[in-house]
Amino acid sequence: MRIAVVGGRLQGVEVVYLARKAGYRTLVIDKSRDVPAAGLADRFVCFEFTPGCRVPDECPDVDLIIPAIEDQAVLQLVEQWAQLKQIPMAFDKEAYALTCSKRRSNALFEKLGLPVPGNWPGCGVPVVVKPDGESGSRGVTVYRDAAVFHADFADGRIPETHVAQQYLTGPQFSIEVVGVPGRHCALCVTDLHMDPGHDCKRVTAPTRLSYRYVMKLEQIALTLAEAIGLKGIMDLEVILDQGDLKLLEIDARFPSQTPIAVYWATGINMVQVLAETVVPVHGLPDDELEQTWLDSVSGKATEQGPGLETAAGQPPAPWVVVEHIQAGPHRIRFPGEHIMGGAGPLYLVPGFFGCREAVTSFRPDQPCWVGTLVFCADSPQDLAAQRRSCYQRIRDSVRQSAKAGRDLPKAVQDRLTVNHLK
Repeated sequence: MRIAVVGGRLQGVEVVYLARKAGYRTLVIDKSRDVPAAGLADRFVCFEFTPGCRVPDECPDVDLIIPAIEDQAVLQLVEQWAQLKQIPMAFDKEAYALTCSKRRSNALFEKLGLPVPGNWPGCGVPVVVKPDGESGSRGVTVYRDAAVFHADFADGRIPETHVAQQYLTGPQFSIEVVGVPGRHCALCVTDLHMDPGHDCKRVTAPTRLSYRYVMKLEQIALTLAEAIGLKGIMDLEVILDQGDLKLLEIDARFPSQTPIAVYWATGINMVQVLAETVVPVHGLPDDELEQTWLDSVSGKATEQGPGLETAAGQPPAPWVVVEHIQAGPHRIRFPGEHIMGGAGPLYLVPGFFGCREAVTSFRPDQPCWVGTLVFCADSPQDLAAQRRSCYQRIRDSVRQSAKAGRDLPKAVQDRLTVNHLK
């Protein structure tokens, strides 16, 4: 199967990464050549969708289109391309139109009687203000001082372009749902760790939530999937506040960060499950189609798929950390995923400084680079030791590079050649 991924930034990286794990060929389409997913794809096409040009240039035949963008105008043009060429598209525009607005999402939560943070003005300070049509941490501002808040919003009036809610500080969690009405499946719960700018810097599994809370979160997610008539994939983020799970955000599009953690923790490949939801295996009777889909959701098909680590004697790991790193000439930092978006083409490097693998912009001749590192272990103690060792090796290389006046020691350069990066 060849999958066309429209959009080469963070969501695109996630889709291409997992498509490779499933043995699919990938084509990334973006208007910019310098996008992160360009280095991971089998083929890249630089193309800008416009009303007068809806079919990408020099585009080979594809079996499925997965949008990895949130631009409504471009999404409509991609849909027209899919209809014109009769290509299946893994995108639910009705569900996305509802979930891309925080105001409409919050109205749905309240209609279904689901718990949410208190709304302004009843919630008081601290209060968080978010753009209505943005996802993640983009444009999020937390006000802890009432005077500062009222200075920005006269008379406490919130414009229609934003939402304001009680700011909560508890642990945050994510869950994905995939499927079609009447056949939705909730996947693995992961824990989200935020940087000071409210951007997710780390995803971990297994979750710290108790079994009771996991079951409750799964039921909430499935209720929402049915309520919006989901045909595809969505993710739900929640926060644990005073013993109650409160809903923060829902997005009916392919998520970022969590799918990699879920893959390594469970063997479930969200791209594979999504592809088999939208493009069923031809020639199989209905009962075998259903079993094939269920195997993908359970991870059985993923473990047996071509080109997968699990097929080479590396089963899903009980303990997983996926986190971002930014390395410079004299230091390393651990900020949120925003650092990956402008890093240029990224590459997959197994065994990167001792982690399981990394998606990184690392080059032997560049002193500054970023990476998303994957750690897997059989116990939390082994996981902590693996992370300490990896980051110590990175710190040592950074110090040696600065001291010697060169980018990286020869031992690391020899280990990570251009061919190895490819």
